[in-house]
Amino acid sequence: MRCDFPFPIRLFRIEQDVRWNWLAARNIGFQHADHGWVLVTDMDHVAPVSTLEGLIYGQHNPKIVYALSRIEHTGEKLTPHSASFFMTREMFWRIGGYDERMSGFYGSDGYFRKRIAATAPMAVLTDRLIRHEYQGDSSTQTYKRKQPEDGRLRALVDGFPKGSAPKVLSFPYHEVPLMVPA
Repeated sequence: MRCDFPFPIRLFRIEQDVRWNWLAARNIGFQHADHGWVLVTDMDHVAPVSTLEGLIYGQHNPKIVYALSRIEHTGEKLTPHSASFFMTREMFWRIGGYDERMSGFYGSDGYFRKRIAATAPMAVLTDRLIRHEYQGDSSTQTYKRKQPEDGRLRALVDGFPKGSAPKVLSFPYHEVPLMVPA
């Protein structure tokens, strides 16, 4: 069966199962993204068509990292998500990517945001994401947050050598074909 999409879609699988390993997943995504702009968000957020049109057709400064406004699926206004951004691929790598030494721990978003702040200005777009976090099919239903082992993250980060570069693309992965032979 052939699947035709209006844009290229590629799927990658990380070969090592590590809880909260979205850091490596995002690095892999940015590694294989075309040059230009990238929207990165969590799987429990939906970008409505109006948001995508604003991102595609809007005038954005490549020297700025953008956060997006956000609402709950019920319509309630929320603060921007701590790990949802619109930026260029080049800017992502100038920031250094996500540090995979923190993979396996919940609560590492703030460290990347600090590196953004040290590299580029941030702005919040009025374009919205819609959160569906507590829906039954959300991954947040099975991955538990703020577990005792997550308390070790701060000590781990404090132990990184001062000024050390983030560890990126350290997990083996492979591309998964989207078409299955009949």
